[in-house]
Amino acid sequence: TGDRHNWYDKVRGDDGTRMYVICPDATTSQATRTESTTAMVRSSQWPRHGFRVGTNGQTNSSGAVYTAFGLKAGGAPVSNTDGSITTQVSASPESGFSIIGYTGDQNTGSSIGHGLNQAPEMLIFKSLSEDRNWLIWHKDINAGAGDYWLVFSVAKRAQDTRTDRPLKDSGCVTNTTIILGLDSEVNHNNEMICYAFHSVPGVVKVGRYDGNGSTTDGPFVECGFRPKFVIAKNYAGGSETNWFVKDAENAKFNPLSFTLYLNNSDARVNNFPIDFYSNGFKMKDDNALINESGSDYIYIAFAEAPTNNLFGGRANA
Repeated sequence: TGDRHNWYDKVRGDDGTRMYVICPDATTSQATRTESTTAMVRSSQWPRHGFRVGTNGQTNSSGAVYTAFGLKAGGAPVSNTDGSITTQVSASPESGFSIIGYTGDQNTGSSIGHGLNQAPEMLIFKSLSEDRNWLIWHKDINAGAGDYWLVFSVAKRAQDTRTDRPLKDSGCVTNTTIILGLDSEVNHNNEMICYAFHSVPGVVKVGRYDGNGSTTDGPFVECGFRPKFVIAKNYAGGSETNWFVKDAENAKFNPLSFTLYLNNSDARVNNFPIDFYSNGFKMKDDNALINESGSDYIYIAFAEAPTNNLFGGRANA
């Protein structure tokens, strides 16, 4: 059986014993596990190149199989004053990833610094102290104004029905800041977290593809690297479908049929294969989840091994 996806990071941190958790398949606020056992121990006890789980069934049930995805940001958070709201940021421009903690002020036009060296192409927002939706902005859904948004906790298509703009207007995502609107799910008077991403050649790719409905020759998505995992969503098709994750850990060889859904707590399912290649990925089914004819999909793909040097290290061939 499945269980909720748990997200941990060093910006939100811990309560001195265990890491704070938020779940993309739920709208609930940030919490630490209230059970007597710990799911994820505090980050100061993590090994240099990994993490340490506790004994709670969310992360360490005897005999259960788990999948963990880890992204390297910039380590311990630092204060960022690029925007009108001071943020706590852990940013890695080399890998196009930043974690941004801030407290909203409910003023349209307020801005938060992200710590990257170019404009993010995908933003994921979550209120930490209130039960609110996750909101996802993606460059290929919007032409800068931020009118269309996706949410994690349901399978809905991109929507523009929000009463207040989450982001202010055109040009709201810049090389240094993100300019907020009035929407309470990104700029209420409470603690917020934002995960920001941009493409980096050979490391991460943020983009879109068009479904063609073919069962044998689905669309090929050029990434410039072999993916380790891909997160994608049908955002403008006839069907409302789940956020899906395909990865090279649950399935080691093509076709990759195992699927995880971010917006629910189902166990992994064996369905709708795709192939990972040295330079991208290709759909191998016509299901609306991955390849509905006439539908539009957004994705973010992460490399199995960087094709350029990061952090002074040597890239893999």
